[in-house]
Amino acid sequence: MAESWEMLSWSAAGRVYGESCEDIIAESICLESLVPILKWSSQPYGSKWVHRQAMHFLCEDFSQVMTSDVLHELSKEQLLAAIQSDYLQASEHDILKYVVKWGEQQLIKRMADREPNLLSGTAHSVNKRGVKRRDLDVEELKEILSPLLPYVRTDHILPPNSEVLSDTQQQ
Repeated sequence: MAESWEMLSWSAAGRVYGESCEDIIAESICLESLVPILKWSSQPYGSKWVHRQAMHFLCEDFSQVMTSDVLHELSKEQLLAAIQSDYLQASEHDILKYVVKWGEQQLIKRMADREPNLLSGTAHSVNKRGVKRRDLDVEELKEILSPLLPYVRTDHILPPNSEVLSDTQQQ
């Protein structure tokens, strides 16, 4: 009986320590820690509660996240979860703009992976003059964006003649 009581008390202590660690991790969520925390918390050994807190941060501070370097680190799954959320704090216009920007960055990464010298900063590289939209393969960009765009409510974009909307529709 004493052993059972001791095991129960160790189990309760372990739970308290675990919850305290989760609290510390959740309190440390910021732009710099967001992606690593999202990655860790989505693993089987991660914490669902911490993951919800990180997604809450992403949705609440979406514009700030998308205008920072964190944009380049977000996975398709993380971005998709954010744009599917009912709690996303951004206009549909901004969501579309950021999703396209994310897609362009993903395409640039693919280009760099395929042809490292193309973006390496050498005399013949694109980096010397910058990657222009015209340098991007529209079909490949469509492929990257196709899982995300159905979740952007383009009917709600104001004004309807928005440059972002018309550019996206033309591509």
